[in-house]
Amino acid sequence: MREKSSSWIPTRAGVLAGLTVAHTRGDLYRAALEATGFWQDGVQVFWDELCSTGAERVPGDEPDPTDIHRLCAAGISVPAVVGSRWGAPAVTISAVLTGMSWLNEPGEWSQEGDVLRAVTESRTDFWRRTFYGWVTDNGHFYHRPVTGDFTAEVVVSATHTTLFDQAGMMVRADAGNWLKTGLEVTSGTVHVSTVYTREFSDVSMVPVPGHHGEMAMRVTRFGEALTVHFRSPDGMWRLARLGYLDLPETVDVGLMCCSPERAGLQATFRDLRIGPPISRENLE
Repeated sequence: MREKSSSWIPTRAGVLAGLTVAHTRGDLYRAALEATGFWQDGVQVFWDELCSTGAERVPGDEPDPTDIHRLCAAGISVPAVVGSRWGAPAVTISAVLTGMSWLNEPGEWSQEGDVLRAVTESRTDFWRRTFYGWVTDNGHFYHRPVTGDFTAEVVVSATHTTLFDQAGMMVRADAGNWLKTGLEVTSGTVHVSTVYTREFSDVSMVPVPGHHGEMAMRVTRFGEALTVHFRSPDGMWRLARLGYLDLPETVDVGLMCCSPERAGLQATFRDLRIGPPISRENLE
């Protein structure tokens, strides 16, 4: 693929190497952007497009092929109209692992490009009152403010070994009103767990038999409704939960991990994206 595309030959085909079910339409757009951006003649064209979105110039005198790569790696938001050819709604994909902050920062964590790694402290969790009677609010939450409706997606993995080990996503208005969802060990296996808290916490579990490695997860806000989806091995998004939270216009959205029974859960998050909400149609 190159920027001039001077010969349109419909019988020619290509391949996207390394594509998995965890990749999103944003990953495909980024791959196309980088493939064409690395060609010297095409850099200025893509640079002009990036500047039109409000992206700032990477330090340097003249555009260079590596500018595109460095912008993508740094998490600059690049609007992408994708999927409309097949009837899907146009969406904006944003790489957002920039400008975020910790609630209960762990002692050991790192960020490299689009990948965040964190190791949990001892006996950390988010839970309020129900059944156990206690309030715990010392889990790790890496977040940024988001206003209005949105969809947030991330690919998560963790070294789950112990009861209640958790790694996933969180939406939080305050200490008494929040949602967390992620991969969690319970009943001896990994589940997708979701907790809605309205001063009192509840929890639901969806088993994922034989799960190993990564899982793509998605949280969407529609006003006072929040949905949770996860991507199953067949590549389809599955609805895990639909629930109500009385939320203000702006909430904190981001990545969550905790380990109520131990220290040392190693959680890895990649390709966090926050953008306009998915369609309300066919949520199930």
